[in-house]
Amino acid sequence: MYTRVTGSGYELWIVNADGSGATKIGGGFDPSWSPNADTIAYTLDGEIYTISSSGGSVTKLTTQGGDNPAWSPDGTKIAYAR
Repeated sequence: MYTRVTGSGYELWIVNADGSGATKIGGGFDPSWSPNADTIAYTLDGEIYTISSSGGSVTKLTTQGGDNPAWSPDGTKIAYAR
């Protein structure tokens, strides 16, 4: 996974280990994989969001700021800086 900076903001991309198959999954930065790799937490516009690792619906988790999300080992909680 990597973050691409564009003229209009940040984009999250997933790519295979060999560099093939790059797929944009959404906007944001500071991505953090869930322990089971099915969800990604990330920062966008000063808030924390999650998205499926295959893309799709976005869930906003914070309303008063946050960045640098990190999953708990069991995947049930997300810590972040505020």
